[in-house]
Formats: sequence, structure tokens, C-alpha cells
Amino acid sequence: MISYINGIEEPHRFRSVVGSFLYSLKDKYSVHGVLNYTGNSTFAKDYRFKLNWAVGGNVVLVDEGTNLVNYLKLRAQGGIAGNETYQSPWLFRDDWSSTSTTSTTSPYGFGPLTTSPTWFGTTREEAVLRVNLSRTGNPQLTWETRNEINAGFDAILFNNKVTLDVTYYNWLVDGAISQVSNILPLLAGYNGARPRYNYNATRYNALGADIAFTQRVGDVTFIIGANATTSRGTRVKYDEPAYRDEYQVRTGKVSDAIFGMKYLGKFESDEAAQGGDGNPIQMYDEKLYAGDLKYADMNEDGVVDDLDQTMIGHSSPRLYYALNLSLKYGNFDLFLLGNGRAFYDIALTNAYYWNGWGDNNYSVFVRDNIGGDYPRLTYYKVNNNFVTSNFWLRKGDYFKIQNVELAYTIPSNKLQFIGGRAIRIYVRGANLLTFSGIKDVDPESINSGVTLYPLFRTFSGGVKFNF
Repeated sequence: MISYINGIEEPHRFRSVVGSFLYSLKDKYSVHGVLNYTGNSTFAKDYRFKLNWAVGGNVVLVDEGTNLVNYLKLRAQGGIAGNETYQSPWLFRDDWSSTSTTSTTSPYGFGPLTTSPTWFGTTREEAVLRVNLSRTGNPQLTWETRNEINAGFDAILFNNKVTLDVTYYNWLVDGAISQVSNILPLLAGYNGARPRYNYNATRYNALGADIAFTQRVGDVTFIIGANATTSRGTRVKYDEPAYRDEYQVRTGKVSDAIFGMKYLGKFESDEAAQGGDGNPIQMYDEKLYAGDLKYADMNEDGVVDDLDQTMIGHSSPRLYYALNLSLKYGNFDLFLLGNGRAFYDIALTNAYYWNGWGDNNYSVFVRDNIGGDYPRLTYYKVNNNFVTSNFWLRKGDYFKIQNVELAYTIPSNKLQFIGGRAIRIYVRGANLLTFSGIKDVDPESINSGVTLYPLFRTFSGGVKFNF
């Protein structure tokens, strides 16, 4: 099979042989397995083939049980799969590029045409072709692998009114293909031609749950549902420099860690901002003044610079969740869907928050927070105040009323005069309301409406005929 990269046909080929088996006993026990032997031309011949596998099973513990537990099934599976999606093919071999420059020759040798005098003979321009190594290949490069296990249960409870599914996931992304920059010594001379390695490894843990409750009260039938997923990734192995201090190390920390300066407050005087009163010198500007941001000197060397960056937050939600409601009364039905994210940090570092210097217009945030959540206002940008720090971090938690639909169905017995079966009239709304501590911008995408297309609140309505 030939793949396409950026819409261009490339001789990037792969082949795959797949086999599976399924065994079931009395509709109570079952085992299912898959084997996949696949090859990819991205790698050298000795490293391009890999056997992927997965096996799982389940057992039904309760079927048509008591009023409390009507159904209960346990399940588990595990396996190893290779990832075949890479930035470009042939990473196992060297890649070369060429440049052409023009020089002039005269009896005095090479030189610019305008400065090389010609005492005798002629002057000629010569094109010189230079070839350089743009990427060093790694002939031992091979598949990135994902080793995963998951387990959970499915249940139906309380006289078939409640359904509940819970699953735990644990997987390791091992040998992630990376163009490493720190594990190779500088004297190796790779510079921009660094090879790819199977190096980084990240372990993820996740727990997901889905629950729904169905009930009828008189003429009203409603279904309330909810789902939630919590996840966390940890760097098991990571290409990083040999840091002197533990607070700088990324390995062993969460994969979405935000590193930056630890904010201590604003300088109260010009003297303190310039190293007085025992304060360390902050190296991001020539001089600082009262109102500028003050950071911790983590390594206590008397200066504040990039060596004092430490983990100040994490950027991925630890909880994704959604709630939904379906309600039916007579010929009316109502549907609501809300979703949210929780337990993570957003860095307010886009153009809406980082402005207020030069001839640019101030944003509403800058105007309303001078002397508060905004640093000292200046005509020229003070770099110190706009390095990443927990001064600019906010809790990203939000909940959205994402979709609402209200509909009325005209039954067929009222439509006999036009020979119809039913007419459904409905109104809908999307992205209706957001609950968040972050104002002015959308916490789902803080660049929307600033540097990206905005997320709109929309309303629509219609009539659906069924004949």
C-alpha cells in the first residue's frame, strides 16, 4: 500500500497480516485475541517488521439477577501495538541537501566582481555547489510501541433503571521517536542534522465511567446521563539536559507540566527591584522598578534567570465530564447536553493578556487590572514581567451548556388532511452558557476571537416533515 504525506504520493509502503480468534462458552465466558504482523518501509530492513497482539476476555457474573443487580459483566484486555505514523519516511538513512553560490574569478583569484581588478585576462563567474548533511539517519530506528492493559465492568441495576460502565486504563508509550538534542555530546557535531532515536517513554493512567438513569413519572419520561474520565501522564524517560538541581528535572514529573518562574509578588521599591534589600538580581532586563514582578531564586546563586524555572502547574485537565438530560412529555421532548473540564491550569499568555506596551491598544483586561493582575504599565515591554510564571496561571475549570433542543411533534392523526405521518418543530441552541473563573475569553480555547476564529453562540430552528 502507498501512503500520502501532505497530499503528495510518497513511496512509503507497509504490509500487514491480521488474524483473530474468538471463543465463547454458554454466552457467559468469552476470549478474543488478535495478531497483527506488519512491516513499514520507514525503517531499515532488519527493523521494519513487528508482531502486534492483543487478548481480552470477559465473564458474565449476573444475568437476569435480583432487583438490585440485574446484570454484571467483568472484562479485561491487554496487548502491545506499534505506532507507524511518523513525520517523514526513511529516517534510518542520511539526508543531504545542497546549496549553490556564485563567486567570481580573475587573475587575482576569487572575489566579488566589483572589487577584483582585471590587469590581464578575463573575469568569470563560477557557480560553486556545496553539499551538507541535513539529517543523520539511524539504521536501528524501529517501532514506537504502546503497551496497554485495561479492565472494567458493565452493570444494569435497580430494575433496569440504571446502567453503569467503569473502565481503568494503564498504558506505556515506549520508544517514542524523537530528534534528541541532549543525550548526544556536542562534540559529535550533529547540530541541525541530529538523528532520531527511540528514546522517550511516557506512562498514562486513566479511569472512565458512564452512567445513565431512566425513570417514568406519570406522563413524563426522563433519562439522566453522565460520563467522566480522569487521566494523568508521567514521563518515565525523557531527553533533557543533566540539570544540577532536582527542581529542574522533567523525568518523573507529569507529561503536561508547565515550567516557569515562581512568582513572589511585585517589587515595592526601585531599590529592591535593582538588587537592594538582599534581593537577587533578575536578569531579564537591564533595570527593574517598583511594580515589576519578583521571582524566587530557586538555586540561591544571587541571580534569577532560566536556571530558576521549576514546575508551576499542569496544562491538561485531570477530569473531563459531561451531563445530559432527555425529557419527554406528551408530544414535547427536551434534550440538554453540558460538558466541562476541571483540575488544570491555563497560562494567560496570548495577545489578549500580553499587551499594553508600545502603540498597541490596551485590551479590557489590561485597562481593568493596572496595578492588580497586570504588571507595571510601560511604553517599552519589560521582558521580566512576561516570562512564564505562575503570576499568569489561572484555574482552567469550566462547565458549558453545550446543546439544548426543544421540539414538538404533531401526531399523524392530526395531519390526515395533508396525508402526512408527523411533523416535528424544533428550536436549538449551541454553546449557550459558560461557567468559569476566566472572563472575556472562552476557556475552551482562549485564542478564539483573539488570534483564531471565535467560538459562536448559535440558535437555529426548523420543521421536519415525515410523509
